[in-house]
Amino acid sequence: MTAIVGVLNKHGVALAADSAVTINVNNGHKILNSANKIIRLSKRKPMAVMIYSSASFMSTPWDILIKMYRNENIKTSFDTVGEYVSDFVNYLKRNDYFSTKEVESYFFLSYVAYVYDTITERAIKQIGNSITDKNKAILKVKIEEELRKLEQISMRYSRCPQFEDYAYEDFIKEYHDILYQFLESRIDASFDKSAHITIIEKAIFANVVSSLFIGPMTGLVFAGYGDKEIYPSLIPLNISFVVSGRLKCAITSVP
Repeated sequence: MTAIVGVLNKHGVALAADSAVTINVNNGHKILNSANKIIRLSKRKPMAVMIYSSASFMSTPWDILIKMYRNENIKTSFDTVGEYVSDFVNYLKRNDYFSTKEVESYFFLSYVAYVYDTITERAIKQIGNSITDKNKAILKVKIEEELRKLEQISMRYSRCPQFEDYAYEDFIKEYHDILYQFLESRIDASFDKSAHITIIEKAIFANVVSSLFIGPMTGLVFAGYGDKEIYPSLIPLNISFVVSGRLKCAITSVP
């Protein structure tokens, strides 16, 4: 579990973090105990980034991405911390660090598996921790109730900026066949798979476009001074994965 601390007053900002970090690898996750979670964002200005949760983005370590950004923007400065955040997000999108369509699909489907498996496990507990021929119909109802609940909760949140104009029809056009093939083996044979997957797709879409983050993600906390800021400020940003070339990220509340 990550612990990061930022203390601000009118004279400055002090940052601290532990050294344990989780890295996404092909066969799961790896924990390191010698990570640097506080990295300077600028060589010229008092700006830094604290990292918590996952230490990598689409298989690329965050410290590498941040240092590459810093080296590329060695002479760049901005008036506010918020402008540093916006420029860093644009840098990620501009340089396409999610790499290939295969990498994008891998991390998206990992998220789908996490959501569906978590909901299924919760539904199984609700019916008594065992699946029988007699309670499969009830299990289906419970799973679909949880999926609809996720859809409804996600819709209460604002959309992530990258998904403001992203329509459900666009999502289905690109991902329906992929999701059907991926989920088919996870769904009990007694379920109406076509109808069930439609409910899954609506829940997944609602959560993908919303600023509610579920499953693996990274929190980046930007702290320091912009050129025109008298006092220091701190802005937390959540980032998870990429769908249709769009980055799921949103400024969130202070952790």
